[in-house]
Amino acid sequence: MALVQGNVPQDRKWMREMRRPTLERYLTLTRQHWDADLIVWPESALPGLRDNFDAYVERLATEARENNSYVMFGVPVVNRDTLEFYNSVFVVGGREMVYHKRHLVPFGEYLPLDALIRPVTEFLGLPVADFSLGPDTQPLLEAAGHRLGVSVCYEIAFGNEIAKALPEAALLVTVSNDAWFGTSIGPHQHMQISRARALETGRYLLRATNTGITAIVDPDGVIVAHAPQFEVQVLEGEVSAMGGATPYVRSGDVPVIALALLVLMGAAAMARRQSVHDDGD
Repeated sequence: MALVQGNVPQDRKWMREMRRPTLERYLTLTRQHWDADLIVWPESALPGLRDNFDAYVERLATEARENNSYVMFGVPVVNRDTLEFYNSVFVVGGREMVYHKRHLVPFGEYLPLDALIRPVTEFLGLPVADFSLGPDTQPLLEAAGHRLGVSVCYEIAFGNEIAKALPEAALLVTVSNDAWFGTSIGPHQHMQISRARALETGRYLLRATNTGITAIVDPDGVIVAHAPQFEVQVLEGEVSAMGGATPYVRSGDVPVIALALLVLMGAAAMARRQSVHDDGD
């Protein structure tokens, strides 16, 4: 596997003059690693809408097929009929497949209570993204003969949603652009959340990001390899396709919630008993 960390600065990522250098960077790095079964680019690696890059993607897909490899990349998508925008992930090299992000970041990717808040943001001139939710049920992406549980950025925080891809998914792949967080603790927290998903599901997890932390996590939640932050890197590593279902995959959050409720009820009962005892004194 090869995970491409493009390290494109967030404040320049969407500038028109950065489009060609960004596309060339990802293609050049990918061509150096055609021996990998799967090559993963970050969230929104392509700096624009998907239908603006048809020729580029076709060339990428052709080269991937010629090298018996697959490439997964993030890119925004627009449905020209409905004018709905999606934060999406494509895989090419075999049959082209796409996943549309289902859990959007409030205020970052959509406006909660849109009818109430949008007039305020428009009055203040605040830029707000307007993505649509992907369908709740989507086919798993496939690459190198395996089904993949794919998540985009913030979605990795929802363990119950990630678990829905199992037991069919043999591998987890998450893509993100954490450049927004700069040098803060944000990317490190995001990385720790990703580790939890690998442990819960008993799957290897590939994490491809723009500026880091790009990493490979084993089924025990251990980071077995990672790339330095804020550097152009391609992280290579070997992973194994895993099967079966862990207790978390089978039961989800229900046992934890039930245990938490029992603890709270026990604490309340003890507090009540102590209160009665104190009143008796």
